[in-house]
Amino acid sequence: MKSQQSQWHVAMARSVQVSGIASGDLDMNHRHDPVTAAPAAHPVLDADIAILDLSLRTTNVLRLNQLHTVRDVTRVPARKLFVLSRLGRNSVREIVESVNRKGLQLAD
Repeated sequence: MKSQQSQWHVAMARSVQVSGIASGDLDMNHRHDPVTAAPAAHPVLDADIAILDLSLRTTNVLRLNQLHTVRDVTRVPARKLFVLSRLGRNSVREIVESVNRKGLQLAD
């Protein structure tokens, strides 16, 4: 069973590499969106949401919805954040402004 799983992981890694080459992701002149940039470019992405200095209520709602890192938050569009239980317009505005202050933006 283990060898089948490792073969699957190797096959998936190869398909990701091949699809990246085919889609032109290796173009050196290509500019990446700040949300999807490499962690080296934005070390803040892997940090806990506490660095966003959000209100306790907003932080608790994000954690209840399994959004624990800045990367987790930036992958969610604002309109989807608004739909989260107990997260209103002001909380979403607070998140957007805090993420923008860090030089990042939410997904579209």
